[in-house]
Order: sequence, then C-alpha cells, then structure tokens
Amino acid sequence: MPRIIVGKPLLPNKGVELWYRRKLFALVDFMKKAALRELEAPYKELIGEAALDASVSSQMRIRLNKLVIELELKFGSMADDLAAAFVSRVEKQSGFGFRASLSFMLGGDEVLRKAGFLKAGSSMTQPMRETLKAAVAENVALIKSIPEQFVSGLQSKIYQSINQGGGVGTIAKFVQERFKVSKNRAFWLAFDQNNKASAAVNARRMDDAGITKWKWVHTAGSFKPRDYHRDVLNGQVFSMGEVPIADPKTRERARPGFLINCRCVAAPVIEV
Repeated sequence: MPRIIVGKPLLPNKGVELWYRRKLFALVDFMKKAALRELEAPYKELIGEAALDASVSSQMRIRLNKLVIELELKFGSMADDLAAAFVSRVEKQSGFGFRASLSFMLGGDEVLRKAGFLKAGSSMTQPMRETLKAAVAENVALIKSIPEQFVSGLQSKIYQSINQGGGVGTIAKFVQERFKVSKNRAFWLAFDQNNKASAAVNARRMDDAGITKWKWVHTAGSFKPRDYHRDVLNGQVFSMGEVPIADPKTRERARPGFLINCRCVAAPVIEV
C-alpha cells in the first residue's frame, strides 16, 4: 500500500498582498485628488453663475468627461506594469513556498530526493507562462475598472444633487463617499488576487513537477468561514486535474483560494 506524504500548505505571501495594496491605494488617492481638483472649485464658479446661466449640468458633464480621460490615461499607463510586477512577485514568492513544502516532504527519504521534484517545479514551462499571462491580463482589467466604477457612481450623485439644488459641499462629500468605496474595493482586490494568482501558480507548479495529488486545507482567519470548506472539503485529497464543487448551492467548482474571499489553500501530496 502506497505511503502518502503531505507537504506544507502553499500559502500566499502576505508581503506581496501588502505591496500590491499600497500601489492600488496610491492610485485611488490620486483619483480622489483629481476629482476634487476637477470638480469642486469649478462647481463653486458654476453655482455663482447659475442665476444667469442654467448650464451647470452641461458644464459639469464636460468636467466629468475631462476627469474620465485623465483617470483613464493614468490608470491605463500604469496597469500593465503594475499587474506584471504583482504577478512576478507572486511567482517568485510562491516558488520559495513550493520548495519549502517539498523540502518538508522530502525529509530524509532518498527515493524522493532522486525523484527530481525540486528541479521540475522550479523551471519556467510554457504552461506556467500562460498561467502568468492570464493572471496579468485579469489584473490589468481590474485595475482599469477602478476609475470606471468611481466616476460612474460619482456622476449619478452629482447630477442628482444639481437637480435638487445641492451646494458645493455636496461635491466633496460625494467624492469622499466614492473614495471610501474605491479604497475598500482596492483593499479586497489585493487580497483576492493575491490568493487567486498564488493558487493558480502553485497548481501549475505542482503539475509541472509531476505531483499528481493535492490536499484541501482550510486556514483560520476569516470572520465568515465557509462551512462547506471547513467541514466538508478540508482534509480531502484530490487528483491534480480534479476541481471539486466549492459552493454546494451554486454547484460552482473551484480550487482553494479561487472563490471570493476564500482563504483556503492546497498542499502537495506524494504517494510512494
């Protein structure tokens, strides 16, 4: 009967998540400042002229369009490099974790030492390149969506305020509200993407190394853990190509870390 050896759980690197979050926060801060500069002061002037010229809405539409262009240029110019740098950090740090996990499994077993897992798992294969490419593309799209959602929510609030005779103070209030929403989204985007990218890279690395099984590991830390992950999936061993049902309600299949806010991870399994 084969002996089963389980490696250490392949955890996402917290330092990469914090680095990515700081970069996203800097972009969100820029977005807030640009919105106040473009909308707040000009709005004072427009309101002062409103008694003679009822064109506040059209003028603010021009200002908002100008803001959209500025933010699209800013985020668009940084999205590719930022996403690539993030994914590169994920790949590098996950490599350290993968080697540590395998070293834990190898122990003093000479059979495993000669199996070549470490060498195979550290090479840059074409499938790994495709995995990294997909992660970069996903993050580019997410980064570019931040100003789109910010301006969309801000726009409806401003027009509503103008129609109701709102004062200049409402502009700053609306910008601050949308800023908080965007910053919260950036916070969770860094967390979620670090988990997903790490999970994808680790799965590819295990496959490239010739590891055929993995174990679902539920990690503590979430204030709202998924009962199904904790009570059912935790501890189960799956074949490398197997993607289990991760949500019993929707029947959605996913590996650990792929569902939103999922903190679960995989651990490599070797049979000898």
